[in-house]
Amino acid sequence: MHCIKRYYRLLWGAIIVLSSQFIFIPANNFAKPNGPEVLVEQLHKVNMTKPILYSTVGMVTLSYTPEPNSYFINMVALDKDEKPQWIIRNLYIPDNSWITTDQSISARFCLQSLGFVTGDVVGTLNLYGHISETVLSEIPIPGEFTPMKVDTLLDDAQGDFTEIPPSVPPVVDQPKFPEFTPTDQIAPIAFRGCGVPNIDLDDSTYPDNETYAGDCNACGPASAANSLKWLDDIYAEIDIPDLRTIMNELSALMNRPRNGGVTIGNFIQGKLDFIEVHALSINVKFQSSCVSKDVISSSGLTFARNENTGKAGFYPTWNWLKQQMADGEDVEIMYYWYDDEVWRGHAVVVTGIEESQDGNKKSVKFKHDVLQGRSGGVKQEDESIYIDSYGRMVLRSRGAFIGNVVAESPGVPYPTPVELGLFTAEVVNSNVHLLWKTESESNNYGFNIFRNNERITFVKGNGTTLEPQTYSYVDAGLSDGTYHYELHQIDFDGTQEKVGSVNIVVLSNPTEFILSQNYPNPFNATTKIKYTIPENSFVSIKIYNLLGEEVATLVNEEKETGVYTIDFDARHLVNGIYFYRMEASGFNQVKKFLLLK
Repeated sequence: MHCIKRYYRLLWGAIIVLSSQFIFIPANNFAKPNGPEVLVEQLHKVNMTKPILYSTVGMVTLSYTPEPNSYFINMVALDKDEKPQWIIRNLYIPDNSWITTDQSISARFCLQSLGFVTGDVVGTLNLYGHISETVLSEIPIPGEFTPMKVDTLLDDAQGDFTEIPPSVPPVVDQPKFPEFTPTDQIAPIAFRGCGVPNIDLDDSTYPDNETYAGDCNACGPASAANSLKWLDDIYAEIDIPDLRTIMNELSALMNRPRNGGVTIGNFIQGKLDFIEVHALSINVKFQSSCVSKDVISSSGLTFARNENTGKAGFYPTWNWLKQQMADGEDVEIMYYWYDDEVWRGHAVVVTGIEESQDGNKKSVKFKHDVLQGRSGGVKQEDESIYIDSYGRMVLRSRGAFIGNVVAESPGVPYPTPVELGLFTAEVVNSNVHLLWKTESESNNYGFNIFRNNERITFVKGNGTTLEPQTYSYVDAGLSDGTYHYELHQIDFDGTQEKVGSVNIVVLSNPTEFILSQNYPNPFNATTKIKYTIPENSFVSIKIYNLLGEEVATLVNEEKETGVYTIDFDARHLVNGIYFYRMEASGFNQVKKFLLLK
């Protein structure tokens, strides 16, 4: 049974700063007599190696209607010794020139500062709220405190990120609030607020199955879906499906394992593939501490532009993040924290960003789902940011650093220097025949071919040409086994990028059932599906769409031992992700392909 969360009213007061003195004005004498409604929660941090029930992390959520003027919110709580302590400090509330609809904003605070330890059930806090037109540099003199019930919230958003090397230093704890002075002036660079969608992840309703990886740890495709849908709402030239359909498609395109997260490379490539499937005029750019080169779509037609220095380990910068928001881009960030020798990460969509006039105070607002196991955990949070000694943007209350920032905007997708039209592999008498075609080439020195991560040959390219080109190579005399081939394109300046890959099985005497990945993949109109039968069996191979509906039957008959190849013509199907399933003598396997016409 879901808990009912109740918002409460505080006695809000106003603080006007005169020189260094505070004058308290009771709420009934201020322009905002009601103030925001307030929800207070204590987090169960189950997104850790050792789950923490009744943690020392609290969260305040404020529900309000934007007003003609911006203002700041400060909240004070009594600690166990009845002394007032700041829990929310100078939270900036933008005016209604940015957005006029009702908003909610959450901020985390430290229960340790109130004398609580891990395992303590807080239950009730005595709170007081202040509204001011300028920042407060000293804790205000509290007025009447309001006892408020503290609910609990399950924070189960988690993920293991092996792309973060163990050598990366964890974040060193800093004061929970930056130091403010009376002269600090905070200004919004961008604020979209609740105009940005926020899909409610619910693994109890959308669990993992053979065609969907589940809502658990789906923060990557969720953040991408939220931002793309915002673009759809803002720009008339962009037209994409509903939020849940977008999320499901992105999850498959990002190659999420069941109940798992995604790497930044798969995140970006999946987004590029989605843009191609729906023929959208959107280009993608990013800064990353994990990826040092551009990321190319599965088809090889488009790429996401890497805008860092080109060196792995370069952290995204505040100025770049700030510029993307100011330019009207939709932006997602991935942040990482260290948990008992394990790196974890989370992806969110950015909804606002602010900075003080001197640049010393920085904050970001973002949307995500804290509770992914069931419905009800969507939040828009405000986080203070500081830059640590490694140049990382650190989310102050989380002790986490931003490792990746991805931005998209309307515009023609960036085309790859070599437009790869086809890359296939076929076995003939223990020889693997590789064939690839390009639709156009720019500054193409040639191609390196890798087998199982080892370079085996170089094939010269054709420089710059708008004419289609065909290339081939035969890898002869191979033993039985599974082989992974990669095609890497090389520019004349030495820059090298992977533009295609394919897996192939060499098998002289079949000993097991095998369903191979179709090739080419992605494909336009036709593709090949190879399967192996070690014994006479009744074989069924069928095609399904994302909804699980059967759209084609390829095989449904008795087959003798052998290796078979099916030529599948998909010209009657629409662009998108499909799954093909093979069943035979107890063997059951599902693979997916991407149709791009």
